[in-house]
Formats: sequence, structure tokens, C-alpha cells
Amino acid sequence: MSGGAASAKGRRMTHLRRPETARGLLAAACALAAIASCGDAETAPAPPPEPAPTAPVEPPAPETRALPGSLAWAAEGPWRLESERARDEAMRRVEASELFGLDTAASVLELGPGAGAWTSLLAPTVALREGRYVAAVMPAGASEAARALAERFKERFADESLFGRIETVELGAGSPPLAAPGSIEAALTVDDVATWMALGYAEKAFADIADALAPGGRLGVIAPRAAARGAQDPGAPTGYVQQAYVVRLAEEAGLELEGAWELLANPADDREHPFGVWTLAPYRLTAPLGEPANPAFDRSAFDRIGEPDRMTLLFRRPRPEG
Repeated sequence: MSGGAASAKGRRMTHLRRPETARGLLAAACALAAIASCGDAETAPAPPPEPAPTAPVEPPAPETRALPGSLAWAAEGPWRLESERARDEAMRRVEASELFGLDTAASVLELGPGAGAWTSLLAPTVALREGRYVAAVMPAGASEAARALAERFKERFADESLFGRIETVELGAGSPPLAAPGSIEAALTVDDVATWMALGYAEKAFADIADALAPGGRLGVIAPRAAARGAQDPGAPTGYVQQAYVVRLAEEAGLELEGAWELLANPADDREHPFGVWTLAPYRLTAPLGEPANPAFDRSAFDRIGEPDRMTLLFRRPRPEG
């Protein structure tokens, strides 16, 4: 790399700063979770074409796509926000849910639901099959933002006739078990791993999930993917995490990698952004986390990238031998 190119790259990354404290990051993460979960359809461009997954994703048969209880039915539900439906294709929510077995699971654990974009898709289908839905929110006592986000989530999904009775639990550094051991069939986390790492409880989060899963239970992980070079910063200050690092966290918790797909890959994402992954859609920051927006910031190059490159991984809790 020439001296000029290196200097330019350095200037691009100069503005990326981690919040001063874990509490500051938690407040910022709560606000960003609301943006990501609700979507940013008004301003975010469509992502570039994505490569086909490494394993085939079979869509439901045409005659069953609109049946009540199917994911296709829930995706078009009038209870969902227009911004959520607008981002379903970018996030491949239906396809990912099918890959993770969330469309048939009798008990589902969603980590970090934010404002509820995935919940609005999954909870009605679980309710119709008389299943159990557990949502693990950020600790309410950690910040005002966390408390407000959790309250908005509970208010939005209070209609048990549509969403069933959604159980809310907390996931944090000192939180109790997420559910009774072995009681969850399928779990989902979307864009949460870097936040867990930054707040220092990624190992605990994976261990708690593994404990909650039944033998044979599945964990689907979607997360912005760092380049597979160099050492992973355990604080994940850019919001990107190496795929091998996520696999290691899961395996150390006793889970086994069952599948990896390029469902949400974006080759256009070079990961070199002034405000980390939050520079891209759906967050679209124009200033560092926790600072006021900068109206003079030129977003054009980042909007052309679209959404970040993401990994799509499936883990399973092993069944006892014999």
C-alpha cells in the first residue's frame, strides 16, 4: 500500500471511537437496536445483489405460502410496520428463519429483539401453533434507553390474541438464566454479538443460550462479519466480528456448528468506515456513536455499499451419546 493510500485509510478510521463506558455503549446500542429493528426504509438504499447461499434454501410450496401460521402469511401481516416489511428482503428474514428452524419450533428464544422486527414476523406463527416465545431484552436497570426500549417492546406485543404471551427476560453481565435448562427448541440473535463483546459478557451470553437449549436445539446467528485476518479485538469496537471468533464462542459454550451460509453476504462492504458498521444502513450514522449527527457528512459512498456483510450461522446443542 502506498503512503498516500495508507494515510487516506487512516483518516477514514480516525473518527471511530468507542463510547467511554460500557453504560454509554449500552445506551447507544439500545438506540441503534430500535433503528435496526424498525428499519430505515425511507433513507436506506437497497443492498447490492447477494451471492446464493452455500446450501439451497427451499421456499414453501406456492399453495401453502399464505396459510395462517406460515412465515409468508406473517411477513405480510397488517400488524407489522411498513419499514419492517421493506427491510425483510434485505435481511432475508423468511429464508433465514426457515434455515434456523424457527418456522416449526415449539419454543423460540429471541435475543435482543430491539423494537421487534423479527418478533412481529415470528411471534404470531409461534402463537398459532400454541408454542412458547421468550424475548431476552437488555437489562432495564442499565440505562434509561434500555428501560424505554424494553417497555416499548412489551407495549407493542401485549396483544396475546395475536402474539401469544411473550415472556421477557433480561440478558446482561449479571442476569439470571434465560429459561429453564433444556426448555428452548430454537434461538435467534441478530447483530448482537459485537454488543455482547463490547459490554464484556459474550461468553456468558453464549453459555446462557446453550444452557437454555434442549438437546438438539438450534441457535441461529446473524452478525456483521469482520475480515478473516489479524486478531479479533475482544471489544469489537467497529461492530464487526470475525466468523471464526463467533464459532469459537459458540463451541466453547458447548454448541456445534451445523451450517454456514452466504445468505447476507455483501462483497461491496470493505469494512473500512469512519463510524464502524454503524456508518452503513440501517444505522447510517454521520458522527461517532453517542455524538450529534453531522449534516455535512457525505454519505453517498456508504449508501452505495448498502447493508454490511453479515455471517449466517447455525449451531446445535449436541444430543447425549447413547
